[in-house]
Amino acid sequence: SVLSSPKSQWVDMEADFAVACALGAGVIAGGMRRDVAPVVDDLARRTGVKMAIENHGEKALDLADLFAALPAAYAETIGTTVDTGIYAGQGDDPVAACQLLAGRIFHVHFKDVASVGAHDCCAAGKGVAHLAEVTAELRRQGYGGYLSVECETLYHDSGPEAGESLRTLQGWLGGA
Repeated sequence: SVLSSPKSQWVDMEADFAVACALGAGVIAGGMRRDVAPVVDDLARRTGVKMAIENHGEKALDLADLFAALPAAYAETIGTTVDTGIYAGQGDDPVAACQLLAGRIFHVHFKDVASVGAHDCCAAGKGVAHLAEVTAELRRQGYGGYLSVECETLYHDSGPEAGESLRTLQGWLGGA
């Protein structure tokens, strides 16, 4: 991700925020190094587009530690994308992650995986990501941000699983 790039490419970050703003996207999800946080905060404030660090490899505690080390004012502009399937696949409880990161969740990738230690996606509720409980926790928090259904497969059309996941999520949200 460009937001993880060296200082010499900060101009590219400005372009990324401008494109997101022009598209009406309120959030950019991706990676971000700690040293670019001041620039990201400034760009987010100028464009109205928030940065949501996605947990690709990071545990929830890693992100909580990062957020604690950043200035409190950055809580408005720099948060996280909770990828439930990544957390579950690496053995991190997605419900506990949502609880730990409450107030910093800007985007959720609603994804289930078949087992810990793998990234074999399956329809929501058929894996180990505890998505019904994640949904209940997000409701408890009053979460009103972005929520994307993800079902990534390499060897077959994931359309049926994605459709089933969307219908399941809509049911858990009360038909929303």
